[in-house]
Amino acid sequence: MTNRKNKGGPNSAEGKAKVAQNAIKHGLTTVSPTGPDEQLLVTQFSQELLDFYQPKNPLAKLQIERIAVCRAKLKRLYEVERVRLQLVYEELEHKPEKAVEKLVGINGVPKGMLMELVRYGKVTLPCRLTPTVLGKICEEIHLFGGSVKSEEQFHQYFPVLAAHIKSYPIRGLAEDANVFDRLTAVSDRIVQVFKQGDQYEELHRPLIESMFAHLYPPKVEEELDPQMQEILEQSRAHSSKKKSDAVVESETLQKRLPTTAALMKKLQLFLELSKYYERALQAVEQYESVKSMLLQSATLAPAESDLLMRYQTALERRLSSAMGELLALEKQGSL
Repeated sequence: MTNRKNKGGPNSAEGKAKVAQNAIKHGLTTVSPTGPDEQLLVTQFSQELLDFYQPKNPLAKLQIERIAVCRAKLKRLYEVERVRLQLVYEELEHKPEKAVEKLVGINGVPKGMLMELVRYGKVTLPCRLTPTVLGKICEEIHLFGGSVKSEEQFHQYFPVLAAHIKSYPIRGLAEDANVFDRLTAVSDRIVQVFKQGDQYEELHRPLIESMFAHLYPPKVEEELDPQMQEILEQSRAHSSKKKSDAVVESETLQKRLPTTAALMKKLQLFLELSKYYERALQAVEQYESVKSMLLQSATLAPAESDLLMRYQTALERRLSSAMGELLALEKQGSL
């Protein structure tokens, strides 16, 4: 009685990988043609030999058929090897990380930028910066050598930077926020990018942020009772009056004016971002060279290569034997 539990083929990964070779194994080792394409090759090769030798001896015809089958299977074997190698090439083409991992001296953010560059043909900088704008901002930073005591001075020293951070929409920050609050928000975003290292994904950042905003919209404060709202506003007004004008003015000035050291720390982030971007651009040529070498040296996996080699050897021996016997019959005049 048949045990149904034994039907259905192997379940383990190792067993499935072994069975996957059966189509090649049984097709190449059988003595008869497998499939219509192989049969067509056998017919073509047989006809060539029949036209040349015009044998009348059944034994000679049998040897010719053996030769044709071996030739067809060898041709198919070479085609299998070519296709398998082509798959290796395709994998290298569509998985740039295989070549990037071979590069020396590139890691972190430049590596992530390079991955984005080779995949999509460009690097998307954070905070909607463009290479041109970033370059001009860096020029402003290099020329700066003093201190900033007001927003007006900041705009004078850094017109491009001020214009960019003013136009960049920042979630959770009012449109009329001062330039220093905006600079802090932008620099914090750049720091986040640096922390991500080679997991650089700025190309998809707008989509991710859009999805996040859709899934988690800002909470709307519940409307208070009109009477409670009036009480709350009176309380805030009373609390505000407790502060003297001098204190308010001092707090506002302190908020607007970071120390020179704090300002330079934020500005330095733009210089570092530019350096990472330039490093990624410089690595493209190195990447193309490594990729070319990998393609030239691409080989099949050792186990698969060994299997195909054994089939090739067996078929070549069988072909050589059949050709020797045919030539012996020709020499004896028995064709």
